Amino acid sequence: MLPMFGQEKKMAIQRECGRCKGKGLIHKPYKDIWGGRHIEQECPVCHGSGRNPDYRSKSCEYRGCWTTIEYSSRSKFPPKYCEYHKGVVVHEKQEANAKRERDNRERAEQQRQRQQHTAQRAQYPHESNTSENKRFYAACGDRGAKLTSAERNRFSTYFHTLPNRERMSFDEIVRVANQWKSENGGGYRLSDR
Repeated sequence: MLPMFGQEKKMAIQRECGRCKGKGLIHKPYKDIWGGRHIEQECPVCHGSGRNPDYRSKSCEYRGCWTTIEYSSRSKFPPKYCEYHKGVVVHEKQEANAKRERDNRERAEQQRQRQQHTAQRAQYPHESNTSENKRFYAACGDRGAKLTSAERNRFSTYFHTLPNRERMSFDEIVRVANQWKSENGGGYRLSDR
């Protein structure tokens, strides 16, 4: 490509040899005693083939494209794609880079959230939300509020609506269970018999 008035102008590469014009032979003048004559010799540039020795051609490397690309063998970086697919490949690379950046941002955000969650868990140890944890059963059982199994089931539905229940100590659960028992008429129902 040659710069021309601030733009690049593409030089078309010729298939034919520039010296012999594709004939493979050149006329070489020589003089003898009878005057000037011409003899035909093999072209020293193309060696008689008539083709430009710098001319190369290959197929486009884009999947499913069989367009022939012509280029000079002197070029440092021969083209991989035809003119149309150069733009397509650039667009695909831009999309892939954008997707990679999006994925990296999402991964970093997830990692940040995981670290934040880990820090919170270290600060406030989390227990199971089900009423099957040992501290809940101990607080509702004989060591604590002394609830029956039916009362404990009803208290469990109430208890799991409370905020910060995961951070409650044994004594706090006993206090909440006794308060619930006193507000619900002793926590006793006729169906509990």
